[in-house]
Amino acid sequence: MSTILKKLWAVVWAFILSFLILIVGQMAWSALLIPNLAKSPAIPWSVPAMAVILWLLWRYLGGKWWPARTSEARRKDLRANRVSGAVYAWSLAAGVSAVIALAGCWIVTFRIVKMDSIQWVPDFSKYPLTMALVVIMASLVSPFTEEAAFRG
Repeated sequence: MSTILKKLWAVVWAFILSFLILIVGQMAWSALLIPNLAKSPAIPWSVPAMAVILWLLWRYLGGKWWPARTSEARRKDLRANRVSGAVYAWSLAAGVSAVIALAGCWIVTFRIVKMDSIQWVPDFSKYPLTMALVVIMASLVSPFTEEAAFRG
C-alpha cells in the first residue's frame, strides 16, 4: 500500500473511530433519558445508568480490557490529564450553566412557536432532583465523549 493510501486510510479510520466513540456516549444517553423522562420522571434511573456507561467507556479508552494488542495505543491516545478540583468545579459549573441556558432558550422558543411534537414532556417543576441530576449528567456526557472522540 502506498504512503498516500496509508495516510488516507488513517484519516478514514480515525473518523470512523471518533464517530463510534461519540455514538456510544451520545446515543446511549438519549436512549436512556427519553424513556426515563417519558415513563418515570420522578425516578432519575437514567443518570446512574449513564454514569456506568461513561465509566466503562472511559476505562476502555484508557487501555483496559480487550483486545490487549490495542490496549497501549488506547491508553496513549486518550490524552486526558487530571486537573485540579477547582478547575474541574469551574468547568462543571460552566457546563451546567450552558445546559440551563439551553433549556431556557427552549422554553422561550416553545412559547413563541407552537410545537405539538413534544407534548409528552412532563412538568419538571414537580421533579427538581431529577432535573438537577439530568442537567449534571448532560453536562458530563458531551465533554467526556467529545473530548475522547475528537481530541483523544
